[in-house]
Amino acid sequence: MDKLPVSIVVPCYNEYSLTLECLGRIHEATPEVESIIVVDDGSYVFETEYLCDTLIRHSQNKGAAPSFNDGIALSRSKYVALFNNDTMVANGWLEPLVEFMEENQTIPITGSHLPARIGMVSPRVFGPEEDVAEGIHINYPYRSSYEDWVKNYSTLAVPDGKLEVMPFDKGGPWLFRMDMFHQIGLFDEQFVPANWEETDLFVRMALHGWIFCSLNSSYSYHFCHGTINKHFKEEGGVLGLYHINKERFEKKWGTTNIDLMKVFMTRSINGL
Repeated sequence: MDKLPVSIVVPCYNEYSLTLECLGRIHEATPEVESIIVVDDGSYVFETEYLCDTLIRHSQNKGAAPSFNDGIALSRSKYVALFNNDTMVANGWLEPLVEFMEENQTIPITGSHLPARIGMVSPRVFGPEEDVAEGIHINYPYRSSYEDWVKNYSTLAVPDGKLEVMPFDKGGPWLFRMDMFHQIGLFDEQFVPANWEETDLFVRMALHGWIFCSLNSSYSYHFCHGTINKHFKEEGGVLGLYHINKERFEKKWGTTNIDLMKVFMTRSINGL
């Protein structure tokens, strides 16, 4: 079987065991790809056994955007899949994404579906953080619901043999066309160490008229904030970084109006 034309990029900062769990799931659930790239973003202790083809090491913590960018820069594949290191994937998660992108050449990104986001596996509201600050209540998964996810979704490739296009799931993993980055650039590295960098990228994509979606034929699980709240306490954790980078976003775009931002998250793709 030929390798899928995909490079997988997984940044991490400390949390070695969680990163290994993420990479282990990738290896178990993914056919052979062209490369797996891990970006160790200045961990206190540089580990060596990272189950990857390429390991990039930062001498100090640079943040999510620079780490993603460094991994993307090394990719020579047609597609690049970007992961948070606290994300787990189900069997057969990648093939439907690649097939869908091959059949829909005008779509620059599609994501793996996060069932817990819509209350399918014992979620809770994670707060206080950006969702509470924005007045939005999003159901986030947490560790105990992971057992439910493993039982119900981790070995389920295509539910009922159907492929359904869903509203875009913010949180990844995402599969991007490399050509897209050539057109609009990489992640904006002013949004560090984390928060708002992906929103900024998606807004730039939306301004090009591009459509985003998730597929329910691809399942994943995101623990959420597996690193930020533990290692960025001086910055205020998730909530503190949210406000710091929100100010940067407002200076760049002139607004953080959530109704405007939600437009690109829910765009209809009827007629594809």
